Amino acid sequence: MAQPKQRWLTVRDWRLPIAATVALAYAAIAGGELAYTLFYILAGVVTLSYFWVSRIHRDLHCLYDLDKNRMSRDDVVTLTLRLDNEGILPVPWAVATDQSTFRDPDADWTFAATIPMASSRLLKQELPIKRRGRYRLGPVSITAGDPFGIFAIHKVTAGHKVITVYPRATPVRAVGTPLRQPFGNSPTDLKSFADPSNLAEIRPYAVGDNPKHIHWPTSARLQQLHVREFELTATGSVYLVLDLGAAAYSNLDSPFAAQETAIDLAAGLGMDLLRQGLEVGLIAEGLNKGWSLRPARGMTQQHHLVERLVGVKVDSHIPLNRVLEQKAVSHARVTLLVITASLTPALVQSLRGWMRRGSGVGLFMIDEGGASIGGTPVTAAEPGLPFPAWRVSSATRGATFTFDTRRRGLRHGS
Repeated sequence: MAQPKQRWLTVRDWRLPIAATVALAYAAIAGGELAYTLFYILAGVVTLSYFWVSRIHRDLHCLYDLDKNRMSRDDVVTLTLRLDNEGILPVPWAVATDQSTFRDPDADWTFAATIPMASSRLLKQELPIKRRGRYRLGPVSITAGDPFGIFAIHKVTAGHKVITVYPRATPVRAVGTPLRQPFGNSPTDLKSFADPSNLAEIRPYAVGDNPKHIHWPTSARLQQLHVREFELTATGSVYLVLDLGAAAYSNLDSPFAAQETAIDLAAGLGMDLLRQGLEVGLIAEGLNKGWSLRPARGMTQQHHLVERLVGVKVDSHIPLNRVLEQKAVSHARVTLLVITASLTPALVQSLRGWMRRGSGVGLFMIDEGGASIGGTPVTAAEPGLPFPAWRVSSATRGATFTFDTRRRGLRHGS
C-alpha cells in the first residue's frame, strides 16, 4: 500500500489570512480607503511569508552522519547533524528531529536553531546504541518557518547509510568443552586414545603399561625400562544452542534484557571456541527463519556467526527440546552448549538423550538474579542435573566464564 504523500507546506497560524479575508470582504461591502489599506498590508504579509518559506524549502538542507558503520551493542557513537542554509534569506527557526530506529524510543533527539543566510548549524551528540540489528541511518524530519509564524515547511531527509549493530560479546576465557573425539588440539582428561603425535614425557615403566610404548634409547642409557607417555587430546564439533522460544523468556520482568544477554553470551562463547581452533556451529530456530550455522573453523566462521546473531529474533513458538529432538537425527557425538532462560523437565530429558548418544552437554541459564557481575552455579540449586551448568544474570556486564575441561566443571572469574 502506497504511503500518502506528505505536504511540504502547512499553515501554523490562520489569524492573519483570516484577517486579510475579512478586510477584503469589508472593503468590498462598505468601501473606504482604510479597509483596502488594511487588506493590502495583511495580504502583503501573508504573501511575503509564503515567499519566505518557499525559499527556505529550496535552500535548507540537512546532512546527517555517524562516526562508524559497524559497532557492538552498548557502544557509544557520535551522531553529527548539520543544517545548511544556502539562500539569501535567514531561517528564523528550524526544528530537526532524528527518527532513526536504532536509538532508544525514549531518547528522541530534537535540535532547534536559527540559521543566518548562507550559514550552517552543527550539532554532535554521543549516544549509546542499545538495539542489536541492521538499520538505515535516519530519516531526519525538518520543520522550519517564516518570521511571522504563519507558514511552516516540512522536509524529510531519508537515510542511505546502513549501520550494523553486533551483539556485545560476553568476555569468555579458556573455555573448554566435554569433547568426544580423539586426536585433536584441545587437552582433556576424558577417556580417550593416546595421541602418538603429542608426546608429553618419558617416565619409568609401570605394571600395566603397553610394551609397545617402551623408549629403548632411554631404557638402555638408564639401565631401567622407560615408556613414552602421550597427552590425551580431543577434537569435535561444538554447537551453540540458542533458545529462541518466546515462552522461555516470558516469565521474566525484563525479557528483552534476558534475550540480549543470551545472544551476547553466544557470541562470546563462539569467539573463544574458534580461537581455540575448534569447529563451532549454531542451532537457533526462529519462527520465520532458521539462523542455524554448520560447524566450521577460522575467522570466516566467526564472521558468519556474528552476522547470524545480528539478525536473530526471539520469536519461535517451538520449545527448545523439540528443536533438539529434530536435530538429533542428523547430529551425533558433538558438544552442545545450551543457552536458555527456562530449564524444563522436557529439556533436561532431551539433553540426557544427547549424552546417551555420546555428546557432551553444558548449560547456561539466563535469569534476573541481581546486579553482580557473576552468578551462581545452577548445580547448587539443581543438584540432579547430569551436566555442568551455570546461571548468568541478565544484569551481568563484563563477566568472564571459564569452562574447565580438565576438572570437568564450569568456573567463573571476574
